[in-house]
Amino acid sequence: MNRFFTLFKYYTLSYYRDASAAFWTLGFGIILATILGLTVGRIPAAMEIKEIKVGYREASLASSALEDISFVKLNKYTEGEPSQLIDEHELDAFLDTDDILVINKVGLMQEILEQILSQVKQISALGPEAQLVDFNAKWVENKVETSQTIGSLFINILALFSFYSYFAAIDISNKIQANLSTFGQRVALASVTKSELLAAFSLTSICINIFNNLCLMAYIQFILQKKVITNLPLTLLVLLASSFIGLGFGYLVGAVPKLNEQAKTMFGVFVLMFLNTLCGLMNPSLRIIIRTKFPLLDKLNPASVIYRAYTAVNKPEQLVGSALSLIYLLGISLVFMSVSVFVIRRRKFKSLGA
Repeated sequence: MNRFFTLFKYYTLSYYRDASAAFWTLGFGIILATILGLTVGRIPAAMEIKEIKVGYREASLASSALEDISFVKLNKYTEGEPSQLIDEHELDAFLDTDDILVINKVGLMQEILEQILSQVKQISALGPEAQLVDFNAKWVENKVETSQTIGSLFINILALFSFYSYFAAIDISNKIQANLSTFGQRVALASVTKSELLAAFSLTSICINIFNNLCLMAYIQFILQKKVITNLPLTLLVLLASSFIGLGFGYLVGAVPKLNEQAKTMFGVFVLMFLNTLCGLMNPSLRIIIRTKFPLLDKLNPASVIYRAYTAVNKPEQLVGSALSLIYLLGISLVFMSVSVFVIRRRKFKSLGA
């Protein structure tokens, strides 16, 4: 047990002494979240429509329709030019004779009025058949996500950095090889088995990845004040499973003999960015396209699985969905770790003289 904690302490200290590793696994995530926070920080969570002031000349079908809308306030004016009345009475628009909409500026309120009047004119053109229109019926069923909320953008970042145990696994694969590192040469002469090394270093890398991600979550939650985490225990479970997936994937790539450490690192960067791009990291609408056009790819993509798991566990109304996502995610992590440990334990490395 003392040997185990000695290895744990050694790898933790060596990891954080490497400034580049600490920056890319922790500092870069904070910078990325900060840029995103500054970009979307001024966007309100929901659009609030204020009262729309509309003047009108005489009663008509359009004015009757507007009168039934709660956020539209109608005022009747029998005299005066529409443009002057808009300026004098601070109106958003004026409904003149023959339902002509007069505006002095272009904005959201004017766009809303134009859309309403367009619908009114289309319905009035139906004549008597307009009475058959059911305005309460919903003809389109929304089965897919149509927009990306601000919170889900930060979840994309968390899903990406949950994989970062991959880079620790590449480093571990390099350290335990006697022909690639001085540490490996020392261990080759010591009474430490490869299983002990893998167990100690794997646990250490998992703890480091969880710690880094918790720091990132705390920064997003408390510094940027984006409330994306509502269920910390289940979120930690998702993070743990994600860390195992990254670690297992890193061990599989680390066991490839013909690639050096830099090539394995760059390969991991490319794969992780590609998978998370498909999940909507770069373009939110791409995730919707993949989900609708290529559902199997979306289900098999580990980044999408992690994204859905993070989203589900932090929405109380999706309790059943979060349980299924966790089971699926834990299953994937178990497969990755089982295969990777089997491969790396059977891997015969070159001798020191090679």
